[in-house]
Amino acid sequence: MSDDQIRALEMRIYAMGQELHQLRSQAEPREVPDYPFQTLEGATTLSALFGNQDTLLVIHNMGQGCRYCTLWADGFNGVWPHLASRAAFVVISPDDPETQAEVALSRKWAFPMASDAEGDFTKAMGYLGEHQGQAMRLPGFSTFKRKASGEI
Repeated sequence: MSDDQIRALEMRIYAMGQELHQLRSQAEPREVPDYPFQTLEGATTLSALFGNQDTLLVIHNMGQGCRYCTLWADGFNGVWPHLASRAAFVVISPDDPETQAEVALSRKWAFPMASDAEGDFTKAMGYLGEHQGQAMRLPGFSTFKRKASGEI
């Protein structure tokens, strides 16, 4: 494959990313169920993760087995305090809460985490699929708004 072919493919991928962004920005928000999660404090729900905020930023992390997700999460310590003044923030991974706590302690992470070990939430948000017959989680983020009625 030549440099020109690689560059042409990169440009097509970039253009498709821009098209996807445009479509997502035009999509109508949809109601989301109140998914369950596990934390070190016990069972919780998507609505509880909002705390006293009306906006929630969820980071979909592939878990402690992914060194890139771990590296990505390292950067959240710097921005999390600033984000927390405007929106609730949580990192979701398939790891159980105890494993999340061990990794957080070893990396000095201060932000909240929750476990979606079953993957229902992750799949519904588009970050769990299949590749060659194997379940595959993907990194990313989702943003939610809570209405005065409590709907997400």
